[in-house]
Amino acid sequence: MNFAFTPDAQVDLLDIGETIARDNPERAATYIEELLDRTAQIAGQPNLYRQRPEWGGAVRSARFGSYLILFETSDEGVTILRYLHGRRDIGTIMSEEPE
Repeated sequence: MNFAFTPDAQVDLLDIGETIARDNPERAATYIEELLDRTAQIAGQPNLYRQRPEWGGAVRSARFGSYLILFETSDEGVTILRYLHGRRDIGTIMSEEPE
């Protein structure tokens, strides 16, 4: 199944990479690569992952390390909504998202 990123998800990836790069630039690159590999796995079998109706009817989530990958599925494929650190107030962030 194909996957695409929302602008917020693209910004999240950049922020994650920049944060890790402050201490370890090489690890930043490999971490983002691993995160994208996980994203491809999600796209391959998106219905295996937990539904999150509290954040919208079609939203699902998957963990990767300290991050939660939030996505939706449709006939066109998987749309990655956000990559959010688990310590953030994800409920508030998702309630602020435009519908």
